[in-house]
Amino acid sequence: MNFTNKIFLFNLCECTDISARTILRLYKGLPGSYVTEKAIKEVLGDTNTANIIIKALPLVSNDYLSIFSLLIVDINISIIEILRSNYESISDLHTINRTELKLLNIQNRTLDRIEFFFNSKEIRDQIKDVIKVEETEIIIKELIKLEGFIKINDFYNLIGKKYGFKNIAAFTSVINTLAKQNKIKITGNGIIVKKDKLSNYLEKHNNEREIEIIHYYLHGHTLEETAKKYGVSRQRIDQIISKKINTLPEFENEKGIYDTLSVYKLSKETIGEIYVSEPLVPYYVKAKYKLDAPKDEIDYVIEHNLIDQPEGIKILKRNNCVFIKDQLYRISFSSLFEKYLDDNRIISIKPKEHLNSFRDYLEQYNIKLEEELLKGISFESKIIHTSYLLNYGNNNFYWFVEERYDEIFLAKARDYLSNFYGF
Repeated sequence: MNFTNKIFLFNLCECTDISARTILRLYKGLPGSYVTEKAIKEVLGDTNTANIIIKALPLVSNDYLSIFSLLIVDINISIIEILRSNYESISDLHTINRTELKLLNIQNRTLDRIEFFFNSKEIRDQIKDVIKVEETEIIIKELIKLEGFIKINDFYNLIGKKYGFKNIAAFTSVINTLAKQNKIKITGNGIIVKKDKLSNYLEKHNNEREIEIIHYYLHGHTLEETAKKYGVSRQRIDQIISKKINTLPEFENEKGIYDTLSVYKLSKETIGEIYVSEPLVPYYVKAKYKLDAPKDEIDYVIEHNLIDQPEGIKILKRNNCVFIKDQLYRISFSSLFEKYLDDNRIISIKPKEHLNSFRDYLEQYNIKLEEELLKGISFESKIIHTSYLLNYGNNNFYWFVEERYDEIFLAKARDYLSNFYGF
């Protein structure tokens, strides 16, 4: 005789032509948690449908659970079809949060039923072998739902009552880990939950006028532009933002961004490159704490060891700078050509002989000679107008540096003597 845990009957929707509604009728009609041939015929009668299900029972897998099992909590079949096209099984669905499901245009009432499905002890006991919910996952899942402050003991009792959680040592360990990860803040005998994403919070509360104003402002609009949109003065917008922004919760990544922006004054472009996943938070932090950082982007690159990293090179170039052998130089023909002469100990210069070697020298430091230094002006012309290069005839130059006068003199003398004929 074939039998299986009855909730897995919904897997038949994936491997037979039996309708989901028939499986739901069978599920609700069966006594207990197991399925037998006799019990199936008691619910469906000695029918062709009953015989098809009985023959298909060996095909039923208990390694996964079909999305169709959500019919148990009265989810509309059309909603289940939408979920089925996005998630393969209940195991995939149980880790998804409400925000992601809302993107599928699923209403709050349906979301509540989906949460009930996973939280119901009766259902959870049936699917525990398919969905392994770790203690950490339970705590995080419940923390996300919290608004503001909760006492640690109250929170422990809450999850203990809901999930049968009794391991106080594991609970304490998880709470301490989450605090270290900056997901929560432990204060006194309670917990303040740091909201995951600022953008999600603003969208959720965007029906509030003050939040809507902050949302608009943080998208890069000036106080003047924001004031014009909402038909009030610039001063009034400043007042609204200053007052309301301090009432918002602390966000998970807020402290890390504050630690950076309170020290370094970063450009809009650099902020966009560093904080790609949450672009609004840096501007939120700057507005909330009214930051005036003492250091600039060059300090940021140096102190974060980004000198030879792509992101660091990009920041340096925006600031018209480059590091050559641990020294900072402005990106200009004059300064970089002088560095090239110094590194190669060149005194006497014939422009045509140095064009290619100077180009190669610059490419070591990701600088393009023609595009960044010459900009349509010839190499010879740049040399002619470089103040520290002196022309001593026939388009020949020497590098005049006072402390190297003897070397220059000797180089010039050698050139003169090499072209001298006679007594």
